[in-house]
Amino acid sequence: MPDEQPRSKSIKVSGERKSGVIVKRIKQVDGFKNSLPSTLGEPHPFESELFYFDADFQPTSGGWGDLMINYSWIQNGSFESELRAQVQDAPLERHADYVLNWNYNLISTTGSSAVPVWWSANNLKTIDEFKTADTENAYKIITNLNAQSGTLVAGRTKPTNTYKKPTYSILETIYWLTLADAKNETADLGLISTPSDDFGLTEGNFLLTSAPITRSGGYYMVRQIFEYTDGFDPFTDQKGWDGELYL
Repeated sequence: MPDEQPRSKSIKVSGERKSGVIVKRIKQVDGFKNSLPSTLGEPHPFESELFYFDADFQPTSGGWGDLMINYSWIQNGSFESELRAQVQDAPLERHADYVLNWNYNLISTTGSSAVPVWWSANNLKTIDEFKTADTENAYKIITNLNAQSGTLVAGRTKPTNTYKKPTYSILETIYWLTLADAKNETADLGLISTPSDDFGLTEGNFLLTSAPITRSGGYYMVRQIFEYTDGFDPFTDQKGWDGELYL
């Protein structure tokens, strides 16, 4: 074994994560390899929750140098999760309380200005329901008015065709020592799948929409994105992702 001066150690805590560094003053000749942990992911000698991640050597003087051995919370199979919450534009028709008069104007083709009871009741949700109402070919509905539209009976009640819908996704990062294990994480790409931590989102389901693989500190890092939905889709009569399409 090469000559070695006493080691020093430091532990850093950031939130729930820990990292650590052990510094060894070693002889440069053959000292680097002989002083490294034997394998990636080897436990820290003083902290059982830390594992060997990578190392760096900085020469000093007199044939000596500082070997900095970095330890991390990461080991084979470790994962971390992040819940992403945001809003995006969605068609008014997909809102749970949608009715036709939100984005349709009621037009009379006979010149009458009376508002029919079946329209003022605010319970028509689809074009088919409008067609089966007591229209007698006397009414039509349009989203945008123009000079040739006819007599406006009732204007639309919402100014835009979309609304801001809260959306959720989970970013899960997993670390593997082998490429084969990392590739296994992509098997459900494009399918309904459940992340390791669902953050309490249990009313709907998740679709795995992305799973790129990169190298990081000797590990294969897989970054999975799970898109969540719990909304009822009136077009497919489904709640959540369609099990017939994505299973």
